[in-house]
Amino acid sequence: MILVPTNSEVKQWIISTLQHSCHIEYFLEKLDLGNHDTKDVIEIAKSNPPHKTPWMLEVIPKMSALEQPKLELITTLKDFPNIRLTDKTYNAIVNRTNEVIAELKNKPYYL
Repeated sequence: MILVPTNSEVKQWIISTLQHSCHIEYFLEKLDLGNHDTKDVIEIAKSNPPHKTPWMLEVIPKMSALEQPKLELITTLKDFPNIRLTDKTYNAIVNRTNEVIAELKNKPYYL
């Protein structure tokens, strides 16, 4: 038996992914940590020695001190609000989201 997720399940999964992406980008921007594409992050992680992980202990309090983004406002894949990201980052996320929606229309999913 092959289990196939429903349109509703796929939509909720993508909305959660969208919220997570916006959350990460928000903190990267607010803490001036820059942004990297996936390939860069993998290379950085591979070359980062284990003793450098304590930087997380420095970053977490800074993240906690920031006003938290209102991720609960992102409830749809179309016309979702900007949670105080730069226009460049927000537009990139909108474009990627639209690409995913278009790709899924070629599958049995109509979001």
